[in-house]
Amino acid sequence: MKKAFYNDFPFEHTYDTEINGEPCTIFTKGSACVKVQPPDYSTWDSDYDYYGYTELSAYEVESVQILDTNAEVMQIPNIREIPDYKGYLNSLESYLETTGDYEYDY
Repeated sequence: MKKAFYNDFPFEHTYDTEINGEPCTIFTKGSACVKVQPPDYSTWDSDYDYYGYTELSAYEVESVQILDTNAEVMQIPNIREIPDYKGYLNSLESYLETTGDYEYDY
């Protein structure tokens, strides 16, 4: 059985939402780390063990920029203050989970 390893990768993510009734786009840049579990063809404990899998371990947001429809930067003191923060966070984490899930040459 091959040992699990970690892989870091940069990411860019966009999220469309509204702030104070105005449409805007949130651009996020950062880096993420996924745990890669290689396939173990000697076990049938689960499909995940047999075929291998990746899972998001951590991510770091390096910059967040919020642009309105005129591509002007909106001043938001704290990203947590946007009305749809939970939706933004869910979108970001979902994006990272699927982005880190790609073919590895074991």
